[in-house]
Amino acid sequence: MSAEVGSQAKRPYDAADIRILVLGGGFAGHMAARTLAAQLRSVERVAILLVNRDDAMLYTPLLWKVAAGEIPARDAVIPYHDVDQGFAVLTAEVEKIDLERRQVRTSAGVHPYDVLVVALGSVPAVPDLSDVRRNALTFHTLSDAVGVRARLRKAVEAARDEPDPAERRALLTAAVVGGGDTGVELAATMREYLTSAVRRRLPGAPADLVRVVLLEREARLMPFGPPAVSATLQQILESQGVEIRLNEAVTGVEPGVLMTSRGAVPARTIVWATGVRAPDVVRRLPGRHAVNGAVLVDSYLRLPGYPDVYVIGDAAAIYGRADALVPATAQAAEGEGRYAAMVIARALAGYEIRPYRYTTRGHLTLLGRRNGLAEVGPATIAGLPAWLLWHGYYLSRLPAGRRRASLATDLALGSLRRR
Repeated sequence: MSAEVGSQAKRPYDAADIRILVLGGGFAGHMAARTLAAQLRSVERVAILLVNRDDAMLYTPLLWKVAAGEIPARDAVIPYHDVDQGFAVLTAEVEKIDLERRQVRTSAGVHPYDVLVVALGSVPAVPDLSDVRRNALTFHTLSDAVGVRARLRKAVEAARDEPDPAERRALLTAAVVGGGDTGVELAATMREYLTSAVRRRLPGAPADLVRVVLLEREARLMPFGPPAVSATLQQILESQGVEIRLNEAVTGVEPGVLMTSRGAVPARTIVWATGVRAPDVVRRLPGRHAVNGAVLVDSYLRLPGYPDVYVIGDAAAIYGRADALVPATAQAAEGEGRYAAMVIARALAGYEIRPYRYTTRGHLTLLGRRNGLAEVGPATIAGLPAWLLWHGYYLSRLPAGRRRASLATDLALGSLRRR
């Protein structure tokens, strides 16, 4: 059965003896549905229905490439019909999960389930500070990436015709709030984009006209990672011209001005790139929740008290080794989706299941064109080799194998041509 969109997707699902409903089509949910389809291919009367708000999967690692203007926005989305899924897809919004009635209400109707997988991801956690939502951009979706690129492009065009030096400087100043993965990669991307654009559009402009400020309220970048990696990241970013400001909190965002505990930063582009929270439908689930609303699951990624309900990805708070929460990364989400699917398949077959154990292949950070940082086992790799590793890894993980060639071509051209 190939992927379907719309009401036709429900017909085989409604007629099945065992209905597995997967909510969310990101890295966790998509991997869970794909693995279930492969594991249960020979099992009769089992149907898998994936419910997602869009008819395509957002390949989030490519958002930075879109924001940098290196690839078109279409490259960052993978339509479900491009992949041989083996399950049905229903495009709809999830509105309510009714655990007692074992059904989910969506914008396309109510859907019962026998097994439920909740993989609804996360949304930006924007605080109730002075006008943050009105005056700062976020970086979480494809439209966010396109919006950041458009804002930077307009800032450069406006600066070209701006006679006032102070205003021109503010136009070419970008501030990024948050020194985690998103903020670090975004600061490097924005610095490179602005520098390249100013070199072309404002020939003869001083080298220090572009300013990118990265603020982190903790004492180091990537505060949950190894200190040595944080120090290396800071060194690379500063060598690129990014201004790092640590131990500094944001107190508000006014139009074109970022207010911090150390004063004001005039910046016409301000991006809030710190913190995510669980969607409201997840926050309403019973049980214990993390500070950001993610549900605390048991050692089999199940909702406590509901053995047929699994919560994975950003929607779940999962304790890995050393009593630390599993990081909200694409790599971790894929692993959780694969594990949950294996547990469901083994449980249906009556086999014993083992508790979830978090393992990592390493960590990859993209730091602009031809630069990056990679943690692979005990080794740390920087520069062009890390950049190549980043591209090789994410190309190899692309769910739609037949799209790898076209994406590889776009990535190669994007690294060579003007944006």
